[in-house]
Amino acid sequence: ARIRAGLRAELEASPWRDEQGLVARIETAFRAMWRRWCTHAAS
Repeated sequence: ARIRAGLRAELEASPWRDEQGLVARIETAFRAMWRRWCTHAAS
């Protein structure tokens, strides 16, 4: 039970619980990939 309680606290503090921040980072990555693809597709 002690391990489970510790894991819960770690999960609550992890970046995965920051949904807005996580989505913003994923969107930024997708935009960068799209720009890179468009640049290479045009050449």
